[in-house]
Amino acid sequence: MLPLVLATGAGAAARQSMGSGVFGGMIVATFIAPVFIPLFFSLLARKPRPSHKHAAAPALPASEDHI
Repeated sequence: MLPLVLATGAGAAARQSMGSGVFGGMIVATFIAPVFIPLFFSLLARKPRPSHKHAAAPALPASEDHI
């Protein structure tokens, strides 16, 4: 991404604006991800799992009309 940030020549302004956004996003994500990924993992790990207390009705055999 650094070549996009340092681009020169025809279309350099478009490349520089795209490159600076991508480069900045990568830098920010590098420092934010080690904080938020474990945080979300711990929040999801504490979430109680649904219990299946209600048993499903037993399946009935098919009648000969529907075979």
